[in-house]
Amino acid sequence: MVDHSVALPTDIEALHALIRAERSTLASVLTERDQLATRNAKLERLLAEIRRAHFGRKSERINDDELALALEDLEAELAKDEAKDEKADCRF
Repeated sequence: MVDHSVALPTDIEALHALIRAERSTLASVLTERDQLATRNAKLERLLAEIRRAHFGRKSERINDDELALALEDLEAELAKDEAKDEKADCRF
């Protein structure tokens, strides 16, 4: 919610600086949203695989070794993404 009680500056340069700051904040929020959406999609794929392995028909089920390998791959990918996110956060 926008706080309308805050007086805006009347100086054009100050207004430009305010707009640039808001745009930067918005860009950061949108980037974070996109990263979370990507992570969410990966977790949904993992959940679908686990469900298929657990509840799927016998012919569709994957064995424990295949599931463990898939989970290891996904965990490594998530860890790499988290490290990249932390590295990006450190720049701000």
